Amino acid sequence: MSRMSRPRAQFACTAKRLPAKQDLSIVRALLDHDADAADPRLPLLLWWDIEAKADSDRDAVLAFFHESPLWDRPIVKRYLLERLMRRFAQTGARKDLLTCAAIFDLSPTPSIRRS
Repeated sequence: MSRMSRPRAQFACTAKRLPAKQDLSIVRALLDHDADAADPRLPLLLWWDIEAKADSDRDAVLAFFHESPLWDRPIVKRYLLERLMRRFAQTGARKDLLTCAAIFDLSPTPSIRRS
């Protein structure tokens, strides 16, 4: 972990303990650091933040992905989208499959839908 990403990693670890609105707001700000996609830990810390809210605050997680520019962030493309879809799809529960469909519908471009 680079010296520059250590404070952001601490923010990510702390954010997970906060209510969804504050947590996802911090995650959103941390996603603006494209260079962190190469960090071995920070993308997974951000994933764990989102995953921690996937059941308890499903609507907040879906709302998080309403913002179209977010889909172009490297960490979102490389780490978050696939994990989020797998997380919901693996249960096979109707509500989780409907969440997958909602995420799919939110994707802003056909190329993202195919990936």
